[in-house]
Amino acid sequence: MVVLEGLVVGLAMVVFIGPVFFTLLQTTLERGKSAGLSVALGIFMSDVLVSFLCYSGASLWLTTAEANNWTALVGSILLLGLAIKYLTIQPSMKVKSVSATGLVTSFVKGFLINFVNPFVFVVWIGVTTAMRAQYIHEEDHVLFLVPCLLGILFTDSIKVLSAHKLMRFFTQKHLQWIYRICGIVLVIFAIRMGYSVIQ
Repeated sequence: MVVLEGLVVGLAMVVFIGPVFFTLLQTTLERGKSAGLSVALGIFMSDVLVSFLCYSGASLWLTTAEANNWTALVGSILLLGLAIKYLTIQPSMKVKSVSATGLVTSFVKGFLINFVNPFVFVVWIGVTTAMRAQYIHEEDHVLFLVPCLLGILFTDSIKVLSAHKLMRFFTQKHLQWIYRICGIVLVIFAIRMGYSVIQ
């Protein structure tokens, strides 16, 4: 029962559409499913770290006003840089080949975009707090968190594979619109993060 509940929570997180979703989409369309899956793995490892920090209580410092401001500032700059790239790049229908270095870069990009988003910490603090309230034993916590994290990895992988399959139905104009929309949405996220710093 614990395992099933953790898995359901992880799968339910598919409803959260943030910067990582658009990064997954753009990377997959531009560099193929291998790069997209590398981004998904980076997001997964970031969630593993954040969930551990929230569970262990180390997130108490990371969620202070000072730490939150720095995280939001770095996240805002990172998202703005990506947004400018998406808004100015000319998408190609030909998927670029990706090297081992490119896969590492995709992994790091997924990790950072997820980690510098303060909302991710808020979500995991909520999940771990609710988990502690429902389950007393530490082994139950592990049985809950592992399927939860794997559920997130599964849904992100499905997003990548779906985007890769749909690629054949896209035209150059469609890709250009997708890139522009991704850019605009990331600008909005960047502004929102930046605004939280100056409030």
